[in-house]
Amino acid sequence: DYGVIKAFGDIYLRFLACWVDTARKAAVPILLVATLATGASLFYTVKHLGINTSTSDMLSSELPFRKLYDEYRRTFPNLRNNITIVVEGETPDITEDAAAALAVWLKTEIEEFKFVFDPASDPFFITNGLLFLDEDELADLS
Repeated sequence: DYGVIKAFGDIYLRFLACWVDTARKAAVPILLVATLATGASLFYTVKHLGINTSTSDMLSSELPFRKLYDEYRRTFPNLRNNITIVVEGETPDITEDAAAALAVWLKTEIEEFKFVFDPASDPFFITNGLLFLDEDELADLS
């Protein structure tokens, strides 16, 4: 058994020596091929591989809740890509006046905002605003 292992080792060493000698003699073409292969791999990587961090793309758009959500988004386009602005002031009156002035300015001066909603000046919330408070907050008001 030792003779077979030694013979295999000798063959392996001769193969490695031949391989290294061939690589030494053809160093320039091997470097060119390696450089071209590296460039092609880099090009492929840039064009085809990437990371998609969108959580909405992780699930199939054929799922029932995704179909309903897409329909909801199409039905109410003004409810996406929104910006919320919080206006604070020393008193509630100053805050309401500042929020109303900001809403008017955004509606008239900024064309990018297609829809501006100010709940403090909305007639529905003025009339029914207390319905949206917690019971503890309502108790504090009484």
